[in-house]
Amino acid sequence: MEAVSIIHCADIHLGMELGGIGRKSTARKSEIKVSFQNIIERCEKQGTDLLLIAGDVFDAVNCKGEDVRDIIASLSRLTHTRVFIAPGNHDYYAEGCVYDSNRYEWPENTYIFKAGFETVVIDELKTCVSGAAFRSAHVESSLLVGHHGMDLVADDPERKDYLQIGVLHGDVGTTGNYNPMTEEDIRLSSFDYLALGHIHKQSPVLYAGETAYAYSGCPEGHGFDELGLKGIYEGTVEKGKVNLEYVNLCKRRYEEVNVDISSANQRDDIKDIIKNKLDNLYGSDYAENLYKINLTGNVNADLVDIAYIKAQLGDIYFIKIRDKSEPIIDMEAVIKAGGLKGAFVLKMKSVIDKFTADGDEESAAHYRKALAVGMRAFDREVGYSNDNQ
Repeated sequence: MEAVSIIHCADIHLGMELGGIGRKSTARKSEIKVSFQNIIERCEKQGTDLLLIAGDVFDAVNCKGEDVRDIIASLSRLTHTRVFIAPGNHDYYAEGCVYDSNRYEWPENTYIFKAGFETVVIDELKTCVSGAAFRSAHVESSLLVGHHGMDLVADDPERKDYLQIGVLHGDVGTTGNYNPMTEEDIRLSSFDYLALGHIHKQSPVLYAGETAYAYSGCPEGHGFDELGLKGIYEGTVEKGKVNLEYVNLCKRRYEEVNVDISSANQRDDIKDIIKNKLDNLYGSDYAENLYKINLTGNVNADLVDIAYIKAQLGDIYFIKIRDKSEPIIDMEAVIKAGGLKGAFVLKMKSVIDKFTADGDEESAAHYRKALAVGMRAFDREVGYSNDNQ
């Protein structure tokens, strides 16, 4: 039996409102749609046999009509690939939903699972593809229990050795509201490969008995809770052998980076330290990503000006900066100089010393930060920034 080529993706979440990135949100929503369309085009270029989409193509049951029509148009252009979609908890199958044939006409090459477990037999590929749909936002019991593709062909001598592939949305190894499956459920399914969605982080290809399974994760990150490279699984599946490679396809990645600025002697040094750190971590095209930067280390308090640093890093697509550095303040010298500033530092120093003596380093750190903010206020350099939210 020849191997079947597949691309496995999930959790695109078209139409999702993306928080925390300001004006970049609209552009990122378009990039996520283009990323999914690129996956479809990849199938066409490579002549992929099966595109397995394990749920949450759309972020809601009712999505913008233009988004749905754009995806239908892209799928319609496939000349070889068969597409299988298992609706998830966000885009579950219901009357009037985006998958309802009375509302949208999906192409013949696309099969959408609509209820409990269903199996499609593809004789040309000697393959059975099985799956099920969420019918509401919550599915509290496993859709997989008691089902596998062999049910349909077990008594057919010409088909009993067909490749068995599953596509499903849900959680593995948990109890909960999102189709909770156990490894034993997966083992008993007897699939050669089970393509999963719902978890936005890619898993390795795992095994439960002889059944291989994996989460592809999402092809594009949606926020700073989804860090790193994102993409798809692609490769081949055959009886007793799964040969899949994880391929990074995301246009941009979200990253949270701690940057030690202790070596900064002047304000402009901080910008250079950040750029050098990002270049070392992510290469010369680091500016294309979205970053949450945490400034750490010990530095003179008057060097850290978040607005100024962000202005110097304007070539980076998106950057949010949090100052978690510890200020270097010669408190004795300020106290000795007297005045209102000296009185303020004297009071703060006594509180910091008390917390330090009590072993409460967390509170001491908070007051050191308050001391730094207060010192900047005396120099009229304090402004509001939502980066620290």
